[in-house]
Amino acid sequence: SGYIRDGRQAVRSFGRGQAVLADAGQLQLPRWYPGVTLLPGGGDDDELLVVGGHRESYVPSDPARNNPTAERLRVVAGAAGRPKTVAHVAGPWNVSILADTAALLDPTTGRETALPSLESSGVYQSRSFPYLSPAVLLPLSGAAEGAGARVMVCGGATTADSAADGPATAACSSIVPEADAPAWTDEAPMPVPRVLGDAMLLPDGTVLMVNGAKWGTADGAAGYGKAKDPAYEAVLYSPGQAPGSRWRTLASASISRLYHSSALLIPDGRVLALGSDQQNWAVASADPFEYRIEAFSPPYLKLAAEGGRWRVASGPGLVHRGETFELDVVWDDGEIRPSSTPGKVARVTMLRYETATHSSHSDGRLVEAVFESVVGGGDRSGRVRVSVPRGASLVLNGAWMVFVLDERGVPSVAWSVRVAG
Repeated sequence: SGYIRDGRQAVRSFGRGQAVLADAGQLQLPRWYPGVTLLPGGGDDDELLVVGGHRESYVPSDPARNNPTAERLRVVAGAAGRPKTVAHVAGPWNVSILADTAALLDPTTGRETALPSLESSGVYQSRSFPYLSPAVLLPLSGAAEGAGARVMVCGGATTADSAADGPATAACSSIVPEADAPAWTDEAPMPVPRVLGDAMLLPDGTVLMVNGAKWGTADGAAGYGKAKDPAYEAVLYSPGQAPGSRWRTLASASISRLYHSSALLIPDGRVLALGSDQQNWAVASADPFEYRIEAFSPPYLKLAAEGGRWRVASGPGLVHRGETFELDVVWDDGEIRPSSTPGKVARVTMLRYETATHSSHSDGRLVEAVFESVVGGGDRSGRVRVSVPRGASLVLNGAWMVFVLDERGVPSVAWSVRVAG
């Protein structure tokens, strides 16, 4: 009784101990495939910003179906919107929005500031549905309270016609949305062209690109067979390297991951690749529904197997912004070399647990935390003190993974904490 049957306006939740989805409210306007991101909240308050979408299902020839608004507790006017809009909290109370156009939105006032258009030679300007491009908020500095937040967008389509065949692009661009004069910077292209892919932040601050296709678009729905030539190769982006040396190609998947596939980082440092809809109704066996899951092990896990890594033995479950908490750490020997020498604690990173859909990882963020290590050289156990940044727009409320890394860049298995105001 009272179940909201129209999914375009439904807000539903699913949590631990629940067997089914539960109604959690109702949107003011219908939104088919909007973008959603968590807003910074004072205290323990949590608010979602819901951006764009369509009033009805997607029809490329009917722009009147667009819903160019956003809503929080109320509708705020002017937010540029298309289905699968990519949204990131870029700074204090501002949200970076990327659809057909780019903008910076103040969700408190509804004021929207236009950002420069993302235009690359031979690439269609839109990076949202159905020309889905992986986007990622690059690592943030806890010491600098997230100043200079940079968003990078890679891949997409080369044709404006979602019904036409065309190769994907390998082009990448980045922007600092809150700069005094924001401008897109051309990054080195990916080693592999990709559309419908996923960009994953890893504990060592690198970005892993997986899933997607080298040809086509998502078009209007799964089953149209518009995406093909799967991008099996995983590629790694290292933002700390010289511009010409940031990309490298890693292992290849064995399963195609096209429309309706996804990827998630899990606490042991692996990345799960999962899903993929039936891509062709006419030839069901060509790319069927995919129920298998693959686990990708980034290069740091090979180093862990050879030379060991830190393990967090104990720590708090709840932390607050602006406070310092302690982690007890123990050195675990590697599987290959059972008597390894403990590495120095060199970094602590915090990654927010996230949800992902349709190449959008809106809540994905990595914060380089300020820390103090009381682990002596060669010691196999000790304590690490971690400072949680004060900024609510930098460390959002919710569940986070905390990784302790050695000087090789090898992370511990994550310690999970809940951050609150």
